[in-house]
Amino acid sequence: MIKEAVHTAITGTTYQSLHIHMEGGQRSYRVLKIARKKTAIRLVSETVLDKQEALWTVLSKNHPILVSFSGQGIITKKVANSKNYQSEIIYNAAPEQFFWFEYVEEDSRYVSIARKELINEELTAISEKGFYTHDVSIGPLVLVAIKPLLNVTVIQNLQHQLHFDTEGLQQITKMTSDETVRYHFGEDFIDNASIQGVAQVVQHLFPSPHLLTEEPEAVMAARKLFVYRKLFNISGAFVLGFFLLSLLVSYLLLQFYQEEYHTTQVKLGEQNITYSKLVSLEKDVKNKTAILTESGLDNTRGVSFYSNAITKDLPGEIRLNDVKLFLPNHKIKQGQRINFAKDEISIEGSVASYAVFSEWIKQLKKKPWIQKLEIIDFQGTGRENVFVIKLKVRFNV
Repeated sequence: MIKEAVHTAITGTTYQSLHIHMEGGQRSYRVLKIARKKTAIRLVSETVLDKQEALWTVLSKNHPILVSFSGQGIITKKVANSKNYQSEIIYNAAPEQFFWFEYVEEDSRYVSIARKELINEELTAISEKGFYTHDVSIGPLVLVAIKPLLNVTVIQNLQHQLHFDTEGLQQITKMTSDETVRYHFGEDFIDNASIQGVAQVVQHLFPSPHLLTEEPEAVMAARKLFVYRKLFNISGAFVLGFFLLSLLVSYLLLQFYQEEYHTTQVKLGEQNITYSKLVSLEKDVKNKTAILTESGLDNTRGVSFYSNAITKDLPGEIRLNDVKLFLPNHKIKQGQRINFAKDEISIEGSVASYAVFSEWIKQLKKKPWIQKLEIIDFQGTGRENVFVIKLKVRFNV
């Protein structure tokens, strides 16, 4: 769950599938924006372009780009699953000059190949514009990935038909007409012009063990840069937020101490301050200094420890509306000592599923720093359930 949450935080739940079709010396670009929610995939939007320059206004640098190629320049053949199968497809060239995308069976394999310069031309243009390619496929074989999601035996894109039976892919034939075929995909309908882009996303998220390819170095580098950029943005936002919060706390404390100092100075001019009041003031200062000193993430006496501990393993289905840490026991008045409930935390939030809520409560109860957990309220409001829980914590565990 944590690994998936981290992956989602970095890559997001929206993917851009770029299908490049090459025909008659021309190229068309079909951009699909696809959203993922758990295992469900939904087509959000579709844009068709005939110029590469128009891509840069449609693509986003905040979401991964998955590229698939089809059309002229790509050869797809079925060969025996032998050691020298590549020589049956190319004769007077080295295999490393080509990009290979393969569907492998026990006795045979289907292979799509294209010269690397043909593929790298587009990948380089995408990279130079500051976009990030996460995955690449060529030819119609990527349609194998979407077969388990469609109740059909024939799947076609703009050029080919893939025929399946209960044992898998049986043959690939070329299209003889421009007929448009629509497929029921989840809650959406997609046609044979869009299906290759959708299949590319499915293959990226749920890779088929039968599909093999050698990933281009440019794609691996782009994916690493995307991850580093996301991590930098996330850590930068966290550091900036923590800095601003610290600055605000420091400002409020400064204002508080300035007012206290002014009040003390006035009283010193009017009357003698008793020794006990000076001792009390010193204790207050030491207590406040101790609170600031001990507010570390690895210290169970620090406020930030509990904020981090409560939220870091929080299921995605649960939304926290309010977390109150160590609230004052009474209304704050100027000149009066502030007493805090130092061992109580109140949490308010909402969740759609009671099962998710129940499992979260079980996990919370396993925390060594929780002495007592009490569910104050749990009630339904429409599609969601609103809850209030109270924690009593123990220190130095």
